[in-house]
Amino acid sequence: MSTFRRLRTRLHQDRISVLMKSSRTQATKLIVSCVWVVKTMDWYIVQTLLRLRENVNWEIEEERINLLRKLDEYIIEWKYSLPDVGYIFRLEELELLLSDSSCRRDGVNFIEFVARSGYTDRPKLDEDGKPLLRRTTPLHRMPTCDREKKVRQLFKIYNKFDFNYADDHGLTHFHIACILRFEDIVTEFLEAGQDPNCIYQETGDSPLHLILKKDCSDDVVELLLRKGANPNLANADGLTPLHIICKNYSEKIDLVDMLFELSNEKYHPLQVDALDKLSNTPLHLAAYQCRRNLIELLLRKGADPNLVDAKGQTSLHIICERNDYDEDLVEILFQLSKELNRPLQLDVQDELGNTPLHLALQFFSRARVNVQKMTVKLLLRKGASPNCPNKDGSYPLHCICRRYDDDGLVEIFFRVCDEKHQLVDTDVRENVSGMTPLHWAVQGGHKNVTRYLLRRGADPNLSNAEGSTPLHVICDQWFDTGFAKLFFDISDETKRILQINAVDNEGRTPLKLAVGNFLLDVVVLLLDRGADPSGIIFPPASYFDKEHLMKWRSTDKLELVSGVLAIAERLGKSGCELERIDAELIMKYFAKFGVNSRQEHFEEVWHQDEMFTSKAKEIMVKPNLSLYDLLQLQPAEAAKLLTYMDDFEFARSKKLCQLPGRIRDCTAFLCEKVSRRFFEFWSMDPFMQLTHYRLPLLCCDMIFEHLTNKDLYNICSAASGQSSSSC
Repeated sequence: MSTFRRLRTRLHQDRISVLMKSSRTQATKLIVSCVWVVKTMDWYIVQTLLRLRENVNWEIEEERINLLRKLDEYIIEWKYSLPDVGYIFRLEELELLLSDSSCRRDGVNFIEFVARSGYTDRPKLDEDGKPLLRRTTPLHRMPTCDREKKVRQLFKIYNKFDFNYADDHGLTHFHIACILRFEDIVTEFLEAGQDPNCIYQETGDSPLHLILKKDCSDDVVELLLRKGANPNLANADGLTPLHIICKNYSEKIDLVDMLFELSNEKYHPLQVDALDKLSNTPLHLAAYQCRRNLIELLLRKGADPNLVDAKGQTSLHIICERNDYDEDLVEILFQLSKELNRPLQLDVQDELGNTPLHLALQFFSRARVNVQKMTVKLLLRKGASPNCPNKDGSYPLHCICRRYDDDGLVEIFFRVCDEKHQLVDTDVRENVSGMTPLHWAVQGGHKNVTRYLLRRGADPNLSNAEGSTPLHVICDQWFDTGFAKLFFDISDETKRILQINAVDNEGRTPLKLAVGNFLLDVVVLLLDRGADPSGIIFPPASYFDKEHLMKWRSTDKLELVSGVLAIAERLGKSGCELERIDAELIMKYFAKFGVNSRQEHFEEVWHQDEMFTSKAKEIMVKPNLSLYDLLQLQPAEAAKLLTYMDDFEFARSKKLCQLPGRIRDCTAFLCEKVSRRFFEFWSMDPFMQLTHYRLPLLCCDMIFEHLTNKDLYNICSAASGQSSSSC
């Protein structure tokens, strides 16, 4: 093609030069000769295209694509009269190339070339000489609707608007023109007698549906309506054009007005409460989108706000289930319903038995909690029942107590109920779980809700289906947030006696759960309150399960050691003495978490680190005892100054994190020091057993001074093994 380009450029330059210098006769002769040359060249190109065509296997797509690539080179350089493409290609071949081009990103070149050449499609005829309208054309093969330029050119080729070709799925050329909002082409079809209500068989969509599903053109919608489009037709999903507007568009009020005003008289009235396959009305869909103006317009046009969808939900349910509606949307719904004399039914229950009040309390956004509070107040003041359970037996009060945030909604709920003289039962149980609102409040850690419920008379001793009281629930948590103390304090304030030794269905008391979950403060509190420690096994088997293994790996080892030893000591003081086998289990437990992995040389080098020692002097373990002082004390001396509870409080304070370094080594060293007294006490008898009681206690003490906790644990293990073998 470069040769053609150079020759044409030369001819063009020569022609201009001669026209400027020569006489009219000479110029005319030259122009004639140039035209002859160009025609000769175009003839040569046509012959070349014919040869290319003959070498193509038309059944192989790859060969057709290669031909299109070669044709592109000629098309780009074709500057003069265009050839008769019908002469170069057969009808079937040309349609294949157009179809392939419609699917290619750069296929527009060939389509434009064919359109500019003046080629137009010739209808295929049946045996009777009538056009075959069931025919898949390149227009049907457009992969998406964003190829508007290609489609425009294809409509120049397939320009018989009285022939509306349909593919095997029922999609017609008229449908495609509607989808792409080509008003001029839609007009051509309609003027040629096309039915404005012809259905796309696969989806049941009418032209109105197809236009409204895309970025809508008001002009094309108006055109179809004026030509008799039926706005009440429903597609395969039961959606009318009004449904689609309410579902897809943000506040397209003008479109809704157009449907009402321009629809043909024979289609009046517009079915404003038509149901789709899910029993949604247009009002339901507008409510899903929280379209305030659209909701108002539909209500004024006669929409029924109390109709329910397939889930049994009214438009009020739907709005209350959303968390992004305008703060006054529910209020507007009430105002319009009153103005139009269509009162809202507030206690309609959906398929799960939820009322709008249930949903308003369940679904919320933390950023919009004030809007939700306004909605709850409005529903209650308008007459919504606070005592209506859903199918699970869950009341609105349960919903409040199950929330993630302790956001003051319970106070609002009771205040409005008091204003309306509505009594609320605080002890209602759910059907299956048996949970009361108080159970949910303590499980969620909602202190204010718990305080409020207890002061309103909630029974703290009711059990759920598992036999658990709220105190069981508090003690069955992984972490203590001071909830147990609060629970006891409020119960004291309200003069409610807690059943502290209540047993659940698995025979567990609150104390047993607290011990099993390593809640030291709760254990101490329960024992101080008179909890019965009999039957407590320590350490419990739960300390070795997978869940607790994960928990302890994220816990500070000093907190772990001091906490376990403090629980053991406190249980012992309450009459639940450890046995030797229990003590060995605790040692095994410590070994499992690497507590006994002593850091060598730390004791010799830590005081040489000036930054470390300086910070250690600032960190106070307790009044008059710094970390620096503690590190220098012998275990026996440290035991006189600190209890296990003191050690636990220090570990929980996370003050060790203030050290500039050596935190892990320091923690391991302190664990060794804190647990030393325990290891020595429980290792003495096994050591005496192994030495056959031949050594005096003083000698044993001297030997122990040179042993680590790990050595002492090994002594216990060896003695236990010896005892087992002797048995």
